[in-house]
Amino acid sequence: MRKLTAALLTGTALLLFTACGGGNDGGGNTPAPSKTVNLIGTWNYSIATKGSICDGLVAQGIEIVESNNGDNSQIGDITIQGSNFAINSNGNCYLKSSSKVDSSARGRKSNMTKAEFEQFGKDRLAGIGTIESFEIINYNTSIISTKTNIVNNVTLYTDLQRQ
Repeated sequence: MRKLTAALLTGTALLLFTACGGGNDGGGNTPAPSKTVNLIGTWNYSIATKGSICDGLVAQGIEIVESNNGDNSQIGDITIQGSNFAINSNGNCYLKSSSKVDSSARGRKSNMTKAEFEQFGKDRLAGIGTIESFEIINYNTSIISTKTNIVNNVTLYTDLQRQ
């Protein structure tokens, strides 16, 4: 249970590299895959689980990927505001308001191919230790969707949609 709890609480920390679903631009058309995506900008996120005590809840919010001191070719700070999964002392899952600034990607290039983004995600997930697999489902300029399998057959599904 401790590993599962730790993995669920990392939901917003995984935003730029865990997701599934999406694929629709709001008009009923699936955007064509992009060769590269510039990650700088504001993204709406949603995170859901399958196979966990948090099933049925959806964490949502915004993620702002800034340039590195005005250099649009590099990622600067990533600000994440919204909700994330939390587990109370009774073992029940609930959504908790969350706000954080993440500087760990500072200096990484902001325009990435799907393969580069996949490696970027794997590099950032490596320290968590509870990740079993990571897969990019959709990768284009308006939607990034991935699927991450974590301990105990739990899957995190995250969608990022550009504002």
